Amino acid sequence: MTLIGVLGPVGLLSDGSLHTTGTPKENHVLAVLALNCGRTVPTNTLIHRVWPGTPPANARTTLGSYITRLRGRLRSLAGATASIMAEADGYRLAADPDLIDVHRAERLRRQARSLADSGEREQARELFLQEDRLWRGEPLHGLAGPWVEAERLSLEEDRHAARLERLDLDLCLGRHALVVGELQRLAAGRPADEQVAALLMTALHRCERQADALAAYRRARRHLCDQHGTEPGPRLRDLHESILRGDGGPAAPPHRHGGTARINELPPVDSRFTGRKEELRGLLGAGDARITVITGMPGVGKTALAVRAAHRLARGRTDALFVTFDRPGAGPSSPFLHTVFPDLLLQLGIAPPRIPFEPERQRDLWRREATGRRLVIVLDDVVHLDQFRDVATGLPDCRVLVTSRRRLDAPAGSGHLPLAPLNAVDSRGLVTRVADDALDPATVDAIVEQCGGLPLALCLTAKSATREPAGAALPGLAPGEPDRSPVWEAFMRSYRTLNDEQRRFFRSLGSNPCADIGEEAAAALTGRPSTAVRAAFDVLRDQHLIEAPRQGRLRMHGLVRDFAYRLALTEDAPQEHRRRTGRLLTYYRRHAERADTLLFEHRRRLPGHGGASPVPGLTDAASAQDWLREEMDNALIMARHALEHGWERDGILIVHALAQCLEIGGRYERGVEVQDAAVRAARETDDLAAAARLLYETGFTHFRTSAPGRALPYLRDALAGFQTLRDKPGEADARDVIGIVLWTTAHYREALAHFRDAHALYAVIGDERGMTETMAHAGIALWHLGHYDDAEDHLRRSLNDYRAIGDERGEGRVVNNLGEINRLRGYHRDAAECYRRSGRIFARLVGPLNEAIVQNNLGNVDQYKGRYEDALRRYRTAIAVFQNFGDRRNTADVLNSIGATFMMEGRAVEAAAHYEKAERLAAEVEDPYLRALALYGIADAHHAAGRYPAAEEHFGRALTIARQISDPYQEARAHDGLARTALQSQGQAAARIHWLQSLDLFTRLGVPEAKTIDIKLQTMGGLAS
Repeated sequence: MTLIGVLGPVGLLSDGSLHTTGTPKENHVLAVLALNCGRTVPTNTLIHRVWPGTPPANARTTLGSYITRLRGRLRSLAGATASIMAEADGYRLAADPDLIDVHRAERLRRQARSLADSGEREQARELFLQEDRLWRGEPLHGLAGPWVEAERLSLEEDRHAARLERLDLDLCLGRHALVVGELQRLAAGRPADEQVAALLMTALHRCERQADALAAYRRARRHLCDQHGTEPGPRLRDLHESILRGDGGPAAPPHRHGGTARINELPPVDSRFTGRKEELRGLLGAGDARITVITGMPGVGKTALAVRAAHRLARGRTDALFVTFDRPGAGPSSPFLHTVFPDLLLQLGIAPPRIPFEPERQRDLWRREATGRRLVIVLDDVVHLDQFRDVATGLPDCRVLVTSRRRLDAPAGSGHLPLAPLNAVDSRGLVTRVADDALDPATVDAIVEQCGGLPLALCLTAKSATREPAGAALPGLAPGEPDRSPVWEAFMRSYRTLNDEQRRFFRSLGSNPCADIGEEAAAALTGRPSTAVRAAFDVLRDQHLIEAPRQGRLRMHGLVRDFAYRLALTEDAPQEHRRRTGRLLTYYRRHAERADTLLFEHRRRLPGHGGASPVPGLTDAASAQDWLREEMDNALIMARHALEHGWERDGILIVHALAQCLEIGGRYERGVEVQDAAVRAARETDDLAAAARLLYETGFTHFRTSAPGRALPYLRDALAGFQTLRDKPGEADARDVIGIVLWTTAHYREALAHFRDAHALYAVIGDERGMTETMAHAGIALWHLGHYDDAEDHLRRSLNDYRAIGDERGEGRVVNNLGEINRLRGYHRDAAECYRRSGRIFARLVGPLNEAIVQNNLGNVDQYKGRYEDALRRYRTAIAVFQNFGDRRNTADVLNSIGATFMMEGRAVEAAAHYEKAERLAAEVEDPYLRALALYGIADAHHAAGRYPAAEEHFGRALTIARQISDPYQEARAHDGLARTALQSQGQAAARIHWLQSLDLFTRLGVPEAKTIDIKLQTMGGLAS
């Protein structure tokens, strides 16, 4: 709620309406007091600001009358929330600064800047927009005088600076197309502002409007020279020269994970494309329609038309994306139905770990990443409206072309283009182009007549006809063959040009249930060496029976794949198809198992897992990751195919091998669906051991996607299965992971019980690594429960064991946790040394996440030593990595640390922004401990600002959570906060109650805060032990 407004006409605000306070002089008094809220303004200062020059003789008396009337109006609108206090030599407006628009605007600007520095650009931009919405016109409108003019100029400069910062964020977020108009208006109003000119030039350049960007520079330079006699500054000159050189200029910022280059994932335009001029014209000038659905029969040329149009549309856009749904079984019941957002995000370069599991969050991330981009997207061979319904929602510069064999009900406002076969003229043109003018007119006419205007049939038949002797009749179907469509006839003519070995190879490809295939997999499928596969690839590509999307891989049109499959059923022995599929399954199983072994050495595996056997090309972790990035989709499709077609054991083993690899390809959603299918298959085949292990792995997948609520049912079912089988290692694994899930959701007592049970089981089976891990996990649970001595003992014992087994990562984690316990107990030097030691350990481990841990630990050291700016720099380095990897839990943790650092600097406004973001993230990942920390920080920030009711509410919420999770340290802190708040708002008696409870808890924990609370109570005259 805003009560007093000065960012426009001055007055009192209520429910969005302005209530004038009387005469302009009364407004003038209100404005002076509002701009100095909380500070005493001397009477003489007030008089000279309201009556500049020579004040009237009765100025003091008149001022007193104004004050009296203002008090009455404030009381009627605000009650006790705002009042004008008479001081010894002046007046003071006593009110929460947030009730005054100018102070709220300043708070929003400070929070936006601090969040932008912490990498939270989206939220920073939103806060700048909130600040801008507070402005109702010219500030201090209706007032005059030297003081007013100076303040007005200062306020307008503040607004302008904030607007430029927000526009700069828009450019950082890729919204250059959306801000060009606003920047052009600013440039017209401030032609000498070089910062505006630079932003406008940058936005125009990123929209590929280089000529306009250079023209903007010329206008700015001309104005500077003509009106001010000076040349542009070095920044603007460098920007101009960069655009002139064409060296990339002001490239889009590193907003994408994979870099800043323009993205174009479209297939190349088919050089044979002919005709469709009217259809192309309609797609290129579709008016307000952002989505156009192109429908038509198979082989009519839908994809070719969409790709052709997309390339034309992409010329004026930032990025072009292409997703095909041409996957076997991709109907409405397909397990891979809702995959468009992950595919699109991966093409934008988003790191796979950042892509969430839940479709709603995938959609939200897509909108954030796509906003401001001028995108063209082709979604090919769509089956169902749900696959693309929300792609363009909220994205005014997103153009989507959808192809489908079905008649889809397009979303409201979309266009529909039913595609008919080519007319005779265009059909002849296409045949002539494909045949390179090698066919006589009669043959061309015969082809056109037979193929019914279907481009796919025309191309294949024309290519086949060029191999016939001159004057020979166009070959038809062999005797006894059933009547087929023109497309089938075209396929058959191309097929007959192959020799026997090439035909067998082609038929073999029909047994591949995936949309594409690599050379190695094709060699396994066909049973041919790689050299023969490459040669066959070349022949089939020349016949236009396959496409080569990139080197070493082929893709078959769905109709071609169906043709090859049907031929195999009629021309090959019945068992041949199964042998081919079996060879392909073996390829994917062996490679998945080997990749799994190379990446996760210590994982427990099912009997039959063959990862120990070497596989050509997979020699280390890097090659394993490369293979998974290339083949993850196909491996999941093969696993699903195996589970549904009688190869249950192969499917189970592939799913099992991929369980911990899903994050590499960002395929959690698809992975969980196939994992569920594998669990069902294991149960249906009475493979209880596999069912238990798969349940465990599926639960762990859910846990890794920050969904502990979904993880626990799977893990508990897995535990029951392991217990039924008397599988001690499995039971120990399940109990340990259940404990971890419970710990992250702050159920510390239950977690501790599971860790202890798991440790006992690991001891029985002699699993030293498991014993070490569970000892460390139990130590963390004991720490949160306030048993610091026991926690330290557990952690030190696990530290020795980690060193004994050579696990540096485990050692680094334990040393860091020992630092946390030392910090809580007041041993700050020891804590800092632990953080440094942990940092040195993680610095030896390769990887950005390890570097983030190092920076976070060193930030803790800097914070302790009072080097707050260094601490903030390190925290922000760490948080950028965690954000990039989609690690919301660690992001929330670091946001809390940044908030705490700002509080130590006395910057409560900036602290509150970070705590509020941390609280939202902690709620999303269901982490009540981090949420309690954030709520305490929010409360502390309110307390520092004098907003005691809000502080009491948030301290109370932090206390409730602390009690729920049995965390005595956080409970004691919350009581201390409530006591400090009560002292200000209710008096000593209420404060004493909370401080006594806080003292009792801190004393039992043995932490130095107990002495601090004891001193407070003694100062109040209270009883303390």
